[in-house]
Amino acid sequence: MNNKKLMLDNWIRLNDDDMIRFAKNLCLSMKEKFTFEALIEYNKSGIKIISLKHIKTGLIMNLIPGGIYKMGMSDNEEKIALQLANPLPFNINEFRPCHDVEIEPFLLTKYPLSHDFVVNSIPISKELQRFKFEGNSKNKPIFLLREEAEIIADKFEFCIPSEKQWEYACRSGNSTLFWFGNKLPGNNILANILATDYSLKRTIKNNFGLSGLFIGEWCKEHYRTSYSPHAKQLKSFVVRGGGGSLFWPWQNNCEWAYCMSAFRMPSKNTLDGTCSLRFVYDVPVL
Repeated sequence: MNNKKLMLDNWIRLNDDDMIRFAKNLCLSMKEKFTFEALIEYNKSGIKIISLKHIKTGLIMNLIPGGIYKMGMSDNEEKIALQLANPLPFNINEFRPCHDVEIEPFLLTKYPLSHDFVVNSIPISKELQRFKFEGNSKNKPIFLLREEAEIIADKFEFCIPSEKQWEYACRSGNSTLFWFGNKLPGNNILANILATDYSLKRTIKNNFGLSGLFIGEWCKEHYRTSYSPHAKQLKSFVVRGGGGSLFWPWQNNCEWAYCMSAFRMPSKNTLDGTCSLRFVYDVPVL
């Protein structure tokens, strides 16, 4: 079986046995750095996602099928956003032009790195007053300086997600304004989508089985002011996932914008220059 089978359109046609066989062969090809953990369908999406456990760190990583998607904000998404707020509470030019992107399959940590994992892995600045998340430190995320994010990724031979990978993973097969659709659900459901204690069974994951997508996450690239080839590049890095979880319960009618799959911002706009982090691991060709 080759990686063409791991492109989303082909992947959803496989039966469970073929998916599990592929996962076990993949573990062997990666020199047994990973072990098979689970095969799960999320949200009755028709997409079954494989989870692998990274042996050295114990981190759970989801196997994200490859595919083609439209990156950025489409005209239809703009129309839907205008129904929520007019004028829009963001500069839409930063999400344009909307364009097709092809993504190869990759592994992505199911959750942002936890506080306990990071502090037990690398030294971090103790002078910095980091944002405090509720919950047990074993299951809650931590905000990292860019230097800290690069150090811990290098230590375990992982990468920081590219902006293209991040948006594709967030959309998880959808082309809607939010990964969960074009409308905001009720507060109870929204609270479970925005939850940052990942031990809670009520925490809602997207169709690729990812949680904690709306606290702001580091991406690999420097920030460009649009997707135009002529756009200005800043010294700041790309941050994805905004901060919809940070401001919950929301106080006005603008925080929903942070939950848009297309939302992006420069790291200069973050709290003390810190963000959360997921690891990426490239999938070898079988």
